[in-house]
Amino acid sequence: MAKNGLVPYPSAFNTLLSSLVRSGSFDEAWRLFSDSRAKVGVVDERSLGIMVKGCCEAGRLDRGFQIFAQLKEMNWSPVAYVYTTLIDGYCKHGDVGRAGELFSEMSELGLVAKRNTYRVLIDGYLRKGMKGDGLELYRKMKLSGVVPSVHTCNLMINVLCKGGDVNGAFELFDEMRGRGISYSIVTFSTLIRGLCRDSRVWEANRLVDSMKRSGINPDLDKAFGLFVQLKSNGHSPSLVTYDTLIAGSARAKNMPAVTDLVKEMEETQERGIAPSKVTYSILIDAFVRSDDMEKASDIYASMQKAGFIPDAHTYWCLSTRGRSLLKSMRDGCIEPNDVIYNTMIHRYCR
Repeated sequence: MAKNGLVPYPSAFNTLLSSLVRSGSFDEAWRLFSDSRAKVGVVDERSLGIMVKGCCEAGRLDRGFQIFAQLKEMNWSPVAYVYTTLIDGYCKHGDVGRAGELFSEMSELGLVAKRNTYRVLIDGYLRKGMKGDGLELYRKMKLSGVVPSVHTCNLMINVLCKGGDVNGAFELFDEMRGRGISYSIVTFSTLIRGLCRDSRVWEANRLVDSMKRSGINPDLDKAFGLFVQLKSNGHSPSLVTYDTLIAGSARAKNMPAVTDLVKEMEETQERGIAPSKVTYSILIDAFVRSDDMEKASDIYASMQKAGFIPDAHTYWCLSTRGRSLLKSMRDGCIEPNDVIYNTMIHRYCR
């Protein structure tokens, strides 16, 4: 169209731009965006919003904030969505201070923070170990009348249990049920692990029975209970035990449990429990499935540093990272198969 002097409608342009951003083709999206900015009637506020999201996902927060500043100069009416996108971007890249400033700016402008805004900032605080800030923001969310998601509640229950406040975690659990918030296997498993750590095994077994009545499979939680008892009796869990619990937690989408198990393995390496190639593959698959590509990439780097050669399945899990992965495969003398190529084609066109 451009070669023929035709100018696309903003809706068509934004559809293409959004597709490139979603597929991870940030450089192509940025080039298209930059080439079209000078053309009247092509780039609009939605285009800028799409590129803010793209910049954040690609880790180009400086560019994202530049576009955000341009939106303000256009007398743009601020919307919570763009603020939430930037807050999420800063949190994922560890700058929760800047994320908190943007959250405060939203309040000053009279913007009402939505559930997702609270979720990403609370998650950001907890990832940085700022439990007090996370708990305080959770209280503010409740006072503002915003109903937390099950994901946010699970995060808070995990924080309380790890801090030794199991009773506080159960108060939150009762509050979830009272407000009609659906609980999940993650909720139960976190509470059961908290009870086991607190040597309240009888209560943990009673909660397992409650899970059965709720129709939730308790097998993983029984495994965690046995795992805690094994350690309390002075026995060291094997690598297979860790791998099994990590895989089970990942299938249950209980990523806090996965993270805890990895940390525990790292702390016990001097006793001979070190991640194997299988462990790394399980972890990469788990974090890719939970859309935490940054963590998956960190695990991939650790895998290579440990001297393990990734196989085709590992590269398949990471194929969402884009074409640069194909080069890494070829450099490692691993030929991409049809599944990998088809997966990448699907991701680019989705």
